[in-house]
Amino acid sequence: MLVVAGSGAMGSFAVQLAKASGAEFTAVCSIRNVEMVRSLGADHVVEYTREDFADGRVRYDRIMDVFGRNSVSRLRRALTTPGRLVIVGGDGDRWIGGIQRQLWATPLSPFVRQQLGTLVVKEHAICSSYGCWSASKRTRLVH
Repeated sequence: MLVVAGSGAMGSFAVQLAKASGAEFTAVCSIRNVEMVRSLGADHVVEYTREDFADGRVRYDRIMDVFGRNSVSRLRRALTTPGRLVIVGGDGDRWIGGIQRQLWATPLSPFVRQQLGTLVVKEHAICSSYGCWSASKRTRLVH
């Protein structure tokens, strides 16, 4: 599993969920957040100014992208053929509020061998097309 932007608010929550579920995963973050992401349980860390997670050397069966600036095609290059992509949030714009990637991924999903989905946050739970998780005592808030 790959968590893009593993040191942000949603990313750090995703890192902790991945660890709590027992998954082996990689988190993408800046150099200043490498140790923090490791302390949350990341098995591997990609420092995005030095490495490119989408260069094809490693492919992931699950990707959660919380960053908002990676195109769907770039994310799909890092995904295995039967893999799942979950897009969380986006980089805002004045017309549709930053959900361009979700609007592209959702209708594309039935036509590709990968599963492309989105994630929304509602109250104290996180829900996606793959299930819901509640905030629990096994996660912590990171500032």
